[in-house]
Amino acid sequence: MDVLIQYGFSIEEIQNMLDTNIMIENVEDRDILELIDLLKGIGCQNEHIQNIFICNPFCLTNSNLEMKELIDQLYEIGFDSLYTLFDSNPYLLNISAKEMDLFYHNMLQDGMTKEYFYDYLNYHFIY
Repeated sequence: MDVLIQYGFSIEEIQNMLDTNIMIENVEDRDILELIDLLKGIGCQNEHIQNIFICNPFCLTNSNLEMKELIDQLYEIGFDSLYTLFDSNPYLLNISAKEMDLFYHNMLQDGMTKEYFYDYLNYHFIY
């Protein structure tokens, strides 16, 4: 949890995250650093990462491997600016790659375009 303080989160912000997701207490600093590196790897800046963690503290207790698989799945679908996608809808990090793939293909079968799918994830999808 020290890494969150070092990263610039206030005690109040950390407490709010803990109030939402008590399991954060069990997360190792190395896992948080790995998640930060993963998010930086897709172009997230510090303010994006802080927004993601504050809005969706559950991502801190999700599997980093599963989030990496989700990111890879979104790249495979054809998304490129994932930092803006996760900044505008950080709850997407709670979805598995398999769920995203199924959701994407179901929307395509319903006649939606990739552009509509992207807009849907940005503005309408809540998980």
